[in-house]
Amino acid sequence: MSEQAQSDGRHLRQSPGKATGEAAGGRETPIGFDAREMTWTLADDPGWRDGRAACALLRTDGVIKPLSVDAAVWGSAFDAIPGAAFPAWIGGHIDLWDDLAELTGYLASAAATGRVPRPYWVVAFTVVEELGVREYLDAHPPETALLHVGEARPPAVDPAWEFLGYDVADAGRLSGLSNCLYAGDEEDAPLVAAFRDRVNAYHLFAALGDADAFRLASDRRVPEHAPFFVFGLFRIAEVAEVAELRP
Repeated sequence: MSEQAQSDGRHLRQSPGKATGEAAGGRETPIGFDAREMTWTLADDPGWRDGRAACALLRTDGVIKPLSVDAAVWGSAFDAIPGAAFPAWIGGHIDLWDDLAELTGYLASAAATGRVPRPYWVVAFTVVEELGVREYLDAHPPETALLHVGEARPPAVDPAWEFLGYDVADAGRLSGLSNCLYAGDEEDAPLVAAFRDRVNAYHLFAALGDADAFRLASDRRVPEHAPFFVFGLFRIAEVAEVAELRP
């Protein structure tokens, strides 16, 4: 870690949270895995310039890097590999891997040729089934559903995985927390005021109750993307040092 990072506390790892697989009010079930880039902070990420952060985030003060199940918010490490040759099938979700072992095996083979830019985190994404998921799956057959549960391997949260926080997103994993613009007017001002201090340095909710309350508010605020769901983010592995990016 650099002396500057040590002195100003800019490191992207908060107090480690350990997974239990049981959220208060529902079971957290893995839906897929990915390698996500850890190159940029909020301050220097080109994707957050031109005022986007002020419109898309509840707050920018104290947020070092927004993380999300939404790949448009937190990009995949594979985005930087033009024409990457993936296996013919990686999973039912377009940009997530069903099988963690297959993902790590691919990363291991790619590392030998330097094809995957570092640093990145290997992460797991879960969904809290009791918070609207079962009703969605009952109403949508597998061939039309955008959200799939029960296909990920391993099928349960590993206690060794580090909990990062909760995101709120629709079935296609568009984040209502970090990718549905806040109008900045009287309509959205109460919502922002109510939730801005409840997100952590990753712009994620640490408490499930806060995430569920925001989920219900998102159903009302962005009805064209409803229903929204609560997704958990877990860090499985860190590849290359990212000390300068940690709060």
